[in-house]
Amino acid sequence: MHLFFINSALFGILLLGVLPLLVHMFARNRPPQYAFSNVDFLQKILKKTARFKKPQDWILWFLRTLALLALLSAFLLPMISMKDEGVVADRVSRVYLIDRSASMAAEQGSSTRFQQACQRVAELLQADAPDLANVVWIQAQAQSVFPQLGKNLTYLEESVLRADVAYENGAIGSAVELAIRQLEGSTHRKEIVLLSDFQESAYSNLDINLPAGIELKKVQIGSGEVANLAISNVYTSVANPMVGQELAVVAKVHNYSSSPRRTSVFADMGGNRRSQMVELPAWGEAEIRFRSSFQSAEKVLITLSLAEDAYPADNQCSIVVPVRQSMRVAFIHAAEQRVNGETVVPNELDVWQRLFNCFDWVECDFVELDSLTNFSAATTYDYIFVNQWNGSDSELIKQWAQEGTSLVVMPAGGVPAAHLQAIMSADKPADLAGRTLLQGKPRSMLGSESSRTADASQFWTVTASARLASQDAGLFALYESGDFGSAVSGNVYQRISLPADLGEDVNHLLEYSDGKAAMLSSSAHGAPVVLWGVMVGLESSSWAESSSIVTFVGEFLKHHQSASKLELSQYPAGSYLSYKLDERVEASSVTLKKDGSESVPIAQKMSEQGVLMQSKDTQAVGVYFWVSGSETVDTQVINFPYSESNLKLMDAELLTVGERLHVDELMRMASLGDGVELWPYLILICLLLLMIENLLAMYRPRGMKKEVMR
Repeated sequence: MHLFFINSALFGILLLGVLPLLVHMFARNRPPQYAFSNVDFLQKILKKTARFKKPQDWILWFLRTLALLALLSAFLLPMISMKDEGVVADRVSRVYLIDRSASMAAEQGSSTRFQQACQRVAELLQADAPDLANVVWIQAQAQSVFPQLGKNLTYLEESVLRADVAYENGAIGSAVELAIRQLEGSTHRKEIVLLSDFQESAYSNLDINLPAGIELKKVQIGSGEVANLAISNVYTSVANPMVGQELAVVAKVHNYSSSPRRTSVFADMGGNRRSQMVELPAWGEAEIRFRSSFQSAEKVLITLSLAEDAYPADNQCSIVVPVRQSMRVAFIHAAEQRVNGETVVPNELDVWQRLFNCFDWVECDFVELDSLTNFSAATTYDYIFVNQWNGSDSELIKQWAQEGTSLVVMPAGGVPAAHLQAIMSADKPADLAGRTLLQGKPRSMLGSESSRTADASQFWTVTASARLASQDAGLFALYESGDFGSAVSGNVYQRISLPADLGEDVNHLLEYSDGKAAMLSSSAHGAPVVLWGVMVGLESSSWAESSSIVTFVGEFLKHHQSASKLELSQYPAGSYLSYKLDERVEASSVTLKKDGSESVPIAQKMSEQGVLMQSKDTQAVGVYFWVSGSETVDTQVINFPYSESNLKLMDAELLTVGERLHVDELMRMASLGDGVELWPYLILICLLLLMIENLLAMYRPRGMKKEVMR
């Protein structure tokens, strides 16, 4: 805190402060003279009054001196200030960082945290008008009101008071970097004022590095616990279901409070409405499921919502599920029916062709390729079967899985275990010992049927693995009643024996009667990748002669379909929405509507994929419909950002950089920053001292006059 004198040239007048002392020292009262015969009684009077008069004179002199000094100091126009430099006219450049993320929509009292933050900034702009200022919004894509620091504080204030919270994540680091870039070119004193609720999930691991010369002041908005229920992570057990296929709609319900809660969950699944009650522990979550199926091939909007609570912004979550008439499968096999010098069983492909023809909901394309790199349409299929895989192009298989296509790989005999691990495990590839083994002999080489039945050493049976994981139990749920027999019936005479230990994330589905692995599954790279070791050709097994193979393959196709291969219909909050224009649709006829009614400005642009219709601005949470004429051509959703639902706050002191200030402290600092003029107070002090001096001069102790007159 610093004291400044504007009229410092008048310091000399303070010497007049010794005037009361000079007057006191040189003043001589001339009392009237009287002739008395005896002066003893006068000496008694002096003795009685000296005890009072002498201290009173000193006090009067002191009060008069202070009063005169206060009056003289007023002419110096003194001012008190919080400026660091020794001049009052220190110039300041300041950026106000306002948290606009979704958590700021929580209500504290009669207003939201965001409204309180904006009101405080408006007050600060009035009380402590910086020379240059700007406002940077902390949102998904950090933005500033001005492109650079500006002087129009009135416009800044109006912009802040007009703003509304953005229901999206806050890119705090990007916002701080934007503020630093704006301050770097300034020659003034540089300040960043951060106003935020300091949501724990957003700030707990935040690291801010400020260049030298830039100060950070932290102002915490909001306090206490705001109990909240939220719904998130809605998905379907089948990403692209077929007409009539039953699926599960799954979601997570969260309780962000210190007490258990009970709430209702409502589901609207393409017009099919359901509801369930769910019990939630304190600071816990629960998974909820609804069963449904759809009867027409179209995009279906599924919305799950909660009963109203104190923070309703995250009480709804939606997805768009494309329901199709059929499933697309590609079966890739070598052009030549020889692998590693051995002839492939001639009727192996014939069995698979007849199998896929049994399902009217499957469209299967058989593709002859010598190399997987020549297959460019992988993303258009739900399944890719790779027959007699020789271990090459493992990176391509992982890429297809990451893109959401389920894969069934039938390895040839002799493929090293390390190649299998590469496509099945997320662990670092290791030089594993072992390889796939082609074991057994064709049926035609084993003699008569009766001799094969008698000699059990010449064949194996296949059952569900004893190491079956719980998430794969649904594959065999159909067989639990016994009405459909066993999953795999018949004998296997030729087999591919798979290495058992390819990684912790590899699940066992089927095993041979001697305990060797017959079928393995893994989702380490995204969509399921299955190693299929059971050979289905008539020379290799009798499974193809049983109807159980049709049942098992049908259940397999439904169970291992990717749950992640959704068309791009979900966008994060704060994104631009786009729609690839169909050749049959006129660009001028396309409009974008939010929640079915509010029109959203769009623009046409060219891209590598063709003509795109795109929203002009980033969009908030809601359901958006691309409409051509009266027909909805696409539906897209922006869901509430899950990370913003936990409204628990952390103490701003835990963010080690910067100085934490209360809003009232900031306002006081703002007034002191501009300087407080002291001369009116000095004049008031002068008048007050003169009044006290007057009262003191008139004061006489009780009984003094009586004693004097005796």
